[in-house]
Amino acid sequence: MVMSVLSLFLVLSYAAMFFYNSLWQFYISGFFAGLGMSCTMTVIPTVLNNWFKKRNGFVIGLTMSASGIAGALFSPVCSKIIVALGWRVTALIMALIGFVLIVLPCWFILVTNPE
Repeated sequence: MVMSVLSLFLVLSYAAMFFYNSLWQFYISGFFAGLGMSCTMTVIPTVLNNWFKKRNGFVIGLTMSASGIAGALFSPVCSKIIVALGWRVTALIMALIGFVLIVLPCWFILVTNPE
């Protein structure tokens, strides 16, 4: 439940950027995005620790390195979308991608006791 709410903070702060026209709005959105990202990155190793009893260090390391690889891959893609469609539409697209990759798995896949 906590991870769902915090991931919604992240996704909604990205989606709200479509409507911003002042700098102070970006600061508030950045606060909520940072809160959502920091807590999400804390919960992921905790959930993986419940799922994997053997070699959980390997799984946590693999998962965290995959987040860095995803960031490296999304950066040029995001830049091309900004050039083609503008930053406002790109913020909505990133919010949609975040919803699919973060919020939906929180609702349907992540459980604390997989038994």
